[in-house]
Amino acid sequence: MAIKDLVFDKKKLSMAELKKALVANFEGEYEKVYKMCYEDAPKYGNDIDEVDFMVRRVNDSVLHAFESVDGGGNYISKDIKTSLDQYTKSVHNLMGLVTGALPSGKKAGVALTDGSLSAMRGTDVNGATALINSATKGNDPVKWCATHMNLKLPPDQLKTRKGRDSMMNIVRTLFQNGGYHIQFNVLDTEMLRDAQKHPENTAIWWSGWPVSARFSPSFTWACRTRSSNGRCSGASVLKYNPTVTAWRLAMP
Repeated sequence: MAIKDLVFDKKKLSMAELKKALVANFEGEYEKVYKMCYEDAPKYGNDIDEVDFMVRRVNDSVLHAFESVDGGGNYISKDIKTSLDQYTKSVHNLMGLVTGALPSGKKAGVALTDGSLSAMRGTDVNGATALINSATKGNDPVKWCATHMNLKLPPDQLKTRKGRDSMMNIVRTLFQNGGYHIQFNVLDTEMLRDAQKHPENTAIWWSGWPVSARFSPSFTWACRTRSSNGRCSGASVLKYNPTVTAWRLAMP
């Protein structure tokens, strides 16, 4: 979308300038180009029809190409209809390490988005409902095998009835508009750091599975890539308390 907006529609950049900025990883004289790509160009996750329908167009085109290979089917039989699995299997940080700078403003080595319908870090600025609306427009959960939506919430979101009701309204909005999957990560950076120091006092679920708070290097790397907004992807953390833990496990 940044290419369409900045190069073709508004003509603020030439394609040659953009290529040079990507090679330079937006550093030095290309900091201005980085700002245009990352902050100024319209982004997925903000309920902008043009952007969301472009995402849908790309998704549909990829799926169509996959289904057209050798007449369709899969390695077992051409008669078996197969779809694609559209998310990064929790290795978005590692994939980002081997991915260069992108026109979206992602710099080389920075983690990719952590779910097939999630927004790139720091680019969804119009609120949770806008992000949900983009997710339901950007993909077809019936056609695709995996349509994962990860949403980060601050810990105080769940401390009040109003906050919990707001979260449930987000869930309802997603499913009423054709969504398929949503996962909440309720934590901040300090909670994760404390969990590393005192794992015996913290209960952690990683994508629904209980794990040790003694995080692996790859997990701490993921946390660092999320530290600019105070949150980390991939885990939900709560201080250990039997009542709270039971409530947390009961959440959708």
